Amino acid sequence: MFTLPRLAEESVVWPLHILLASAGHTVTVLEAVAVPGEIGAGVQVASNVTRILTRWGLGSKLKEIAGRDKVESILINRYVNGETILRMPGGMKLKNDTGEPRGRKFINVAACAEDEDEAAGYSWSAQNDSDGMRAQFSGWESRVIKLLALVKSPHILKFKLMDCVPLETWVHAQGRVTLMGDACHPVLPYRAQGAAMAIEDAEVLGKLFSHVTHHKQIPSLLRAYESIRFERATTTQRRSTESREFWPRDGQVVGREWSENFVAPLEKFCKVL
Repeated sequence: MFTLPRLAEESVVWPLHILLASAGHTVTVLEAVAVPGEIGAGVQVASNVTRILTRWGLGSKLKEIAGRDKVESILINRYVNGETILRMPGGMKLKNDTGEPRGRKFINVAACAEDEDEAAGYSWSAQNDSDGMRAQFSGWESRVIKLLALVKSPHILKFKLMDCVPLETWVHAQGRVTLMGDACHPVLPYRAQGAAMAIEDAEVLGKLFSHVTHHKQIPSLLRAYESIRFERATTTQRRSTESREFWPRDGQVVGREWSENFVAPLEKFCKVL
């Protein structure tokens, strides 16, 4: 257990701590790991998140991290021969709509395959061997094979994508404890909204707790947080699951249907907040 001080200039802190500390609260964090580290396939920062982070004064830092890489287009190719079956616009239009990508240091590869290991449970730390991972993609086009060959570690992390039933409530009956982020609305990655929902949770909690003058207010504020966030986060959780059906599989016709059912609704969603 460790206690984070009130927010200082240039601090590197958790999102909720930024808001609570700014409001004068002292925050105690209970962390299971000895040293926090990177887990997962990276965080995609959609426009609903960049607006929040900009409001938090992190706009210049976002631009610094993004670098100067320019996305010319987003392609969906056939896995066997690399034939392009869908091209989405990039360049200045994509930059103006969503910002620029992570710059020049990493290649982020999210490789998904059907999992026949029924015994594998819900885990963020289960290990698998990289050779077994590459074997899953045997027969794919050469660029994919070359990219996966760049993985030098003999072991990789294996995340099983599991759909979770939405909770009925996030707040304890006594109104002293609440859940946020993946703890109460874990989403599948098809809309890139997992981290986004947690950051939205943090902003709402931070704003509500900026008005606390007595601990007796906490139960009502936690219920207000759930009331504000529950429908949006739970809907996102459900739609993230539904969106997997709109990711084109090789051999399917893609284009207008995929754009109308996935891309357009997601763009509208990200402009809500």
